[in-house]
Amino acid sequence: MDTIKENYQQALDFIDKKDYLRAKKVLEDIMIHYPDHSQLLWALALVEARMGNPYHAKAMLRSVSPGVIPQVRELQKQIDLQFPKYKVIFSRYNEGIKKVKKGQFQKALQDFSVVFHEDHDLPLPVSVYKAYLISLIHSGDRKKAFSLYNEAPLYIQQSIDLNRYRIKEEPKSSNRRWLSMVAFATVLVIGLFVGSKVFPDTKEIPIVAEDTDAVQVDEDLLSDQRNKIDTLESKLEEQMITYEALEDEYSQMEERIGFVTNLENLNTLASKEAYQQGLKAFHQEDYERAATLLEKSYNYDHEQYFSDDARYLQIQSSLMVGQPVEEAMVSFIESKSSHFQKSPYLDDLMLQLAELAIDKGQIEQATELLREIVDRFPQQWTANKAQTHLNRLLEEE
Repeated sequence: MDTIKENYQQALDFIDKKDYLRAKKVLEDIMIHYPDHSQLLWALALVEARMGNPYHAKAMLRSVSPGVIPQVRELQKQIDLQFPKYKVIFSRYNEGIKKVKKGQFQKALQDFSVVFHEDHDLPLPVSVYKAYLISLIHSGDRKKAFSLYNEAPLYIQQSIDLNRYRIKEEPKSSNRRWLSMVAFATVLVIGLFVGSKVFPDTKEIPIVAEDTDAVQVDEDLLSDQRNKIDTLESKLEEQMITYEALEDEYSQMEERIGFVTNLENLNTLASKEAYQQGLKAFHQEDYERAATLLEKSYNYDHEQYFSDDARYLQIQSSLMVGQPVEEAMVSFIESKSSHFQKSPYLDDLMLQLAELAIDKGQIEQATELLREIVDRFPQQWTANKAQTHLNRLLEEE
């Protein structure tokens, strides 16, 4: 325990020195043993926020109680206020990345320059710096690239080895790693073994030969008794066959129920595993892989406590790599599940969807969403932003 406390204090010291990467490494090592510890989550959220990863920070703060860590409210408020600016930054970054993939580095610089020269004091994530620096080098402006690199925060310099990009003519190719998901099928084989009960033949009641010393047996009475016994045994056999059929059907039903239960458990486990792996990829800024995994998590089982988290981060990851998100946004907003209707991400997604609608000229849809945000979330920053959009739309009419 003393070692854990010492490591935690070391992480706080790293944060004070703005050595965020080392702080993050120490905190993540401690969290292997204490994954839900509020102080660790709070410290890690603070680190992520200071490294330009607001979505990561917000996701972690969800698990921290303000009653335990009062500073949570202030950091949450700060992140919420920063979100609109970050959305502009990430939007331009996405446009620039599309051009980088086509080798259009000069055109990409126009997008990245806006990000770096925009009037803001926000910390930027490693991926944004890396894209801008590489584009500068490939465009022949090495001097500016190294100047920017030398002035960058410590976590940027620790994350990027700029020397590997010095030679424009010999860019290193990177193999994209794809996640290989192994699909498994559960096969239920139900054996139907219907056992037939074989009843022994009714033994004939012996007739006592006439004897003067023996009692005279009434043949009619014996025959009548024998017939009754035959009838009873026949009915018993029918009942046993019926009972066996019912027993067999019940057994099959139990197996089917067990199969369904096992399948549901497997889906839940698969959903949680995909969510955890997707969350890890998201934190590593591997957004393409994160989007794939988090969508799988949602598709496996979207009734878990983490389902809204998985869906939200899937949408943000998809936005980061330029994938369509409208359908996923609508399914989130229209979901009847309490996990989604009470999700802290709901108003944020509604605002994002409204802004996408504005960009596409779908003013009626955008207006409806914006008014709903103002009515349902009057105390949130999203309501203020929605009202600003509404005022502008009314002025343009």
